[in-house]
Amino acid sequence: MNPVGISLYVEPIIGTKDPHSGQDKRTYSLEGFLLLQKNFRDDTVIWMTNLGIESTYAKRAALSDLPPDFEWPVIPEMEIETSFGTGISGRIASNWYLGAEALYQSEFETEVGQERWSVFAGPTVHYGARKWWATFTWFPQLRGGGEVVAGQNNSHLHLVEKTKHEWRLKISYNF
Repeated sequence: MNPVGISLYVEPIIGTKDPHSGQDKRTYSLEGFLLLQKNFRDDTVIWMTNLGIESTYAKRAALSDLPPDFEWPVIPEMEIETSFGTGISGRIASNWYLGAEALYQSEFETEVGQERWSVFAGPTVHYGARKWWATFTWFPQLRGGGEVVAGQNNSHLHLVEKTKHEWRLKISYNF
């Protein structure tokens, strides 16, 4: 019953492959989020907001025998991604909550400035027991922009690094 719950989430990430091509690419990232939560009406309505930033250093390994028009830069890149999410949920039965969540993400890269941005929003279902909880979210991309790949239709979505639909399942054990 505190006025506002505050948490900090920090995660180091090391990658070895480019997720789009499968080629060797070393990435070192540090992600941090400020998580805020406010409970209302005897914990039957919950509002949350997340503010996040991720910084990534990436370097691709050189590839031989590439076509002359194939873009595969080997100079190191720096990326910064910002995220802002908010949502609200209400208890519909004992331990069960139904709600909606929205997320805005934007990525900035060394050579291009703002590389992409995306807006997602969708429903969420949460189950919370005393020692564990699970949250399932469907996040269709509503709008997006930035880098476009040749042959991509103009759908007003960013489909290079994001998808039309994201599904998330988070499971946690409280200890």
